[in-house]
Amino acid sequence: MQFLRKKILVSGVLVAVIILLLSEFVSGQGKTDQECFMILVGKGASADGSIFLAHNNDLTGVEASHLVKFSGQEYNLTDSVTFPSGIKIPQIRQTFQWMALKILKGYAEGDAVAINEFGVAIAGGVALKPDRNSLAASADPLVDDGLTGGVRYIALQRAKTARQCVSMLGKMYTQYGVTYPSGVGIADTSEIWYIESGGGHCWAAVRVPDSCYWPQANGYRIGMVDPDDTTNYYCAPGLLQFCREHNLWNPAKGAFRFSEAFGGGRRERNEKPYYDTRRIWRCIDLLNPGLKMEPGLKRYPEYLKPDRKISLQDCFDILRDRYEGSEFESNVVDNGINGERPIASRNAVHSDVIQLYPGLPIACGAVLWVGIGAPISTFYVPCFYGIEEIPHALTSSSMDYDDSYLFWKFRKLSENSMQNGELLKMINDQQKVFESAVIESIPGILQQAQIRLDRQDESCRTFLERVSSGYLQEVILIVDSLNAVSDSRVFDKH
Repeated sequence: MQFLRKKILVSGVLVAVIILLLSEFVSGQGKTDQECFMILVGKGASADGSIFLAHNNDLTGVEASHLVKFSGQEYNLTDSVTFPSGIKIPQIRQTFQWMALKILKGYAEGDAVAINEFGVAIAGGVALKPDRNSLAASADPLVDDGLTGGVRYIALQRAKTARQCVSMLGKMYTQYGVTYPSGVGIADTSEIWYIESGGGHCWAAVRVPDSCYWPQANGYRIGMVDPDDTTNYYCAPGLLQFCREHNLWNPAKGAFRFSEAFGGGRRERNEKPYYDTRRIWRCIDLLNPGLKMEPGLKRYPEYLKPDRKISLQDCFDILRDRYEGSEFESNVVDNGINGERPIASRNAVHSDVIQLYPGLPIACGAVLWVGIGAPISTFYVPCFYGIEEIPHALTSSSMDYDDSYLFWKFRKLSENSMQNGELLKMINDQQKVFESAVIESIPGILQQAQIRLDRQDESCRTFLERVSSGYLQEVILIVDSLNAVSDSRVFDKH
């Protein structure tokens, strides 16, 4: 295999970079085409004992995506971070290195996933504003000059553990308020957390049990919150009292549930009532078929033990799911008929699985399986945290079509395969062959990486770069051949 070795330059321009990082689409947040799907899988629920954080990032489909690595930085204590809303928060003396799969123009509410040098990972985010009920919106209004979604990456640059990251994020929600409510998955090699902002200042976070998985669409999902059990929960100070005083919770009617206090907005407005819950049902039905859960429930369990251990390939398959084989298979138009919405949207601009191996060095034990573009037509390529030279095809892309970048190659393939069953089958067959071979090779790669790490030289880094770049080259050859075939052949469209 030939390998691309073009070096990506990591900027050290401090303030300019921070502002660029946080240049989010504040005015456009909340549109349904910017919503996402996420699965958080505990190490006791996975087939190989690793943690999986799987995420589809659905925007409009044309926001070019790329992979980038940022260096840690030293700051003066008089420095600050400025958000697009205008609010400034103090900077700290030293931030940590991190890697992100992101769109080219800044960070929208759910448009990036990331890992830092300590193996703390942001699984991605999901927009929650469409599901916020009217009473909650009035009781806990959003803060126009508050924190935007980029705050999660500020916390990531400062945290050595997932617990520290989620606690830090919640404290900033409380102190400054947020401009937009969202749900965020946060993990390290030991544990997984999920945090939701109810409105401007209210929030809650829950630890996902190691033996379980947590499926997440764009509706509020956190149930019980026990402020006294800080091993498994965090929340805004005085959360339950606030909810009582503002009629968001009546203790006489049952135990406090965060999702009932703040969510249910779609059903309240009768606005695509199954838009979120159907996707949750689908994930549960695939991973717990023995439960035979009904597809029309208002609420599903927040986390569950799977019927069988979840593999990396299972994560890929779920991210690509469009109700195949179910009663909803004929109704899979994105955001479409009767309020249905599949897990896999053709509007996705990147899809990924972060894999964290407990007990392994972060350089090789934190892997970002990068899918550039819509999951139905993309291929997942392993990018190890320890790489520094990111292949050209995954680096800063162009906002206009340029097939030297992987994003635009896959965008073309997605368009060619739309409503084209024959081409889509060819893509899916190639995905299975490629990904199965890569997954099978990973144990040997990890073993070789650890041997090289013991030498305490640069050989592990260069080895991992060759591996990631080599697999990327294979994908480029595959996608180019598929696009060439689709350009030269007439397919039956069905």
